[in-house]
Amino acid sequence: MKKVLALLLALAMVLAFVACGKDEEQAAVEVTTVTTEAFGAEDAIQEVETEEPESEIVTDVVEVTNADGEAVTDANGEAVTETVTEVVTKPTTTKAPPTVNNVSEWSQQDMLNYYNAAVIKTDPNAPAGQSKMILAEKITGDGAIGTIAEVVSPIAEDALARNSSPTDFIPGYGEIKLSDLTAIRATDNGDTIVIEMAVKEQTDGSDEDSKAGPVGRAIGTLGSIDGALSELGATFESGRETVTLNYTNVTVRAEINKSTGLITSGQWHYLVKINIGDAKASISILKANLKNIKAAVDYTVVI
Repeated sequence: MKKVLALLLALAMVLAFVACGKDEEQAAVEVTTVTTEAFGAEDAIQEVETEEPESEIVTDVVEVTNADGEAVTDANGEAVTETVTEVVTKPTTTKAPPTVNNVSEWSQQDMLNYYNAAVIKTDPNAPAGQSKMILAEKITGDGAIGTIAEVVSPIAEDALARNSSPTDFIPGYGEIKLSDLTAIRATDNGDTIVIEMAVKEQTDGSDEDSKAGPVGRAIGTLGSIDGALSELGATFESGRETVTLNYTNVTVRAEINKSTGLITSGQWHYLVKINIGDAKASISILKANLKNIKAAVDYTVVI
């Protein structure tokens, strides 16, 4: 996913260096529309109590030793001691997934535990899937770049379609927290249980951990833009801090086999809005200003 998302930023940046556009036929890509509106009030997570590891301050008196490990004594032959204080964090245990009986009685945490366990169990041998990317909002920018963007947007749409590719993984890492969600529900379909989640929005800068934050844990994000810059052979002269990626409309739907605990089908989705406020970038010897570059890409993985 990092590779294809890196392309998105590269497309936004490359506008400054495009002299003319090509007449290319836009590839058609079908993507199921996903929204968070299907979740009702009964599924919403109003308040979440996060579980933090317990810690305590421990103070102990220990004997002072020399480099050879021998006890140090004072003039009276008494052992020299010192007081040591440290913060000790008590280990936390991972909650086991609930049994598949009485799904209607599960708590929201039970639903999430069941999903997280399924991701970890399924990912090593994930079913074949497909990633799909669509240019949801045409690329725009101020000044001459804005004009170029109008020409490049159809080319970008085609590039995204061509870079939509087969997948062999389950998005995310099985580490979603209840506090990452705005809603969750579980439905018993007989042989399978369907887990559906609405994930909180997330806004990242140019240097982030792809596994961090609600969207990072649920699906995975671009992370640092260095990969995109490297693929493009580009560097920021200034304004790197004006790059933002806003992940919205983040939803997860997974169907899990009761007998095996494996994910048999699902859909992971978000809309990422790419913004470059005011920056100077260079590719080789070419330099250009990037002013208010905006684009939005709809990203979906379906298995």
